Amino acid sequence: MRVKVTFVSEGKEAPYSLDFDLPVLPTKGADVLLSRPGQGGEEKFTVHRVWWQLSHPSTATGDLGEVVIRVQCLKVQSLWNKDDMKLVDWPAP
Repeated sequence: MRVKVTFVSEGKEAPYSLDFDLPVLPTKGADVLLSRPGQGGEEKFTVHRVWWQLSHPSTATGDLGEVVIRVQCLKVQSLWNKDDMKLVDWPAP
């Protein structure tokens, strides 16, 4: 499915959007690594929000409307959150 992904960084960098054909729709909290030839390295993002932009020409025509799926990703320093790395003490059997 065609998805327009908007990448947002804190600071002075302006947000930018790129179109992708994705096999599934990412969910909030999903991690995204973006690499682009010539840019050097990867940028790390987390999905913040997913929304559907719908438009329809007229109900009288019977035509189908258009759908744009938008995914907003926020830049992160690391995909490893210290809370994700905590060991859990399981109760003894």
